[in-house]
Order: sequence, then structure tokens, then C-alpha cells
Amino acid sequence: MGETSGSNRMRPKLGKTRKKNKYPAKKVSATVKHDDFYISENNRLTYSYKLDVKNKIAEVTCVSLDIKIQDEWMTIVYYDSYHEGQLHRHPRISYFDPSDAPTMFGVKRKGSQNKLLRWAIKDIENNWLVYKQGFIKRSNISNNNTDIPEIELY
Repeated sequence: MGETSGSNRMRPKLGKTRKKNKYPAKKVSATVKHDDFYISENNRLTYSYKLDVKNKIAEVTCVSLDIKIQDEWMTIVYYDSYHEGQLHRHPRISYFDPSDAPTMFGVKRKGSQNKLLRWAIKDIENNWLVYKQGFIKRSNISNNNTDIPEIELY
């Protein structure tokens, strides 16, 4: 019958048949910015983000509240925008359980990555004591419990 080698068949030119992606992926540079500042002696806010090739914030890598327990820093809540560019809050379960419970409840959803970063920083600045009290409560920390070191509230 006919040849199956395909030598006589016309091959489409891929460059002309492909449609241009309407939403191309953001090009993220290798630049990661990081900073932290102390809210008080035993509480600090740490944040980092990635910049795109135009030097604009492309991703909120982490905005976290860290508390000092016996000269060791422990993250008790953090934000990131790793999940499809949407900001999420990740509160740590307890002192004994390092897993977190991601949530978007009460989290800003719309805006640029720059606005989301600023919002997450402000949220921790304004609510750090609430987050810390919640962590202490979930951990059953009291002066009577000798298994857990004492945590300074402020």
C-alpha cells in the first residue's frame, strides 16, 4: 500500500500553530529579600519575599511571628502566598505539635503581592499578642505545667 515512513508528509511548523499564552508565568529572579524587627525583647516579626525581573514583589515567601522560649526562637504563625499567589495564614498548632493549620479566614485576598506583604506585616504588628495568647492557650501552658518552659507574654 503506501509508505509509512512519513518522509512525504507535511509537518506543521510549531511556531506558527501555537497560541500565545494569555497569562504567561511571572519570571522570578533569584533575588530574595529578608528582614526582621523586634516587637519586644521576646517577640519578633520576620519577613521575606521574592522579586521578579522588574524588581517588583512576585511572591510573599514568609511573614512570621517568632517568640523566644528559653533563648530559642519558635515561629507560631506565618503568612505566605505560595499557594496560587493567594495569601494564607499558617498558625502553629501548639508547643508540642509543630504542624500548622492553613487558613484564609480573615486574610486579605485581593491586591498585588506588595499590598499583600504590607497587609501581612501590619496584621502581625497589630495582632501579635492575640496570636501569642492563642498559641499559649492551645499549648495548655500554665505555671503549674512543668513540661513546658515559661513563656513571657510580652
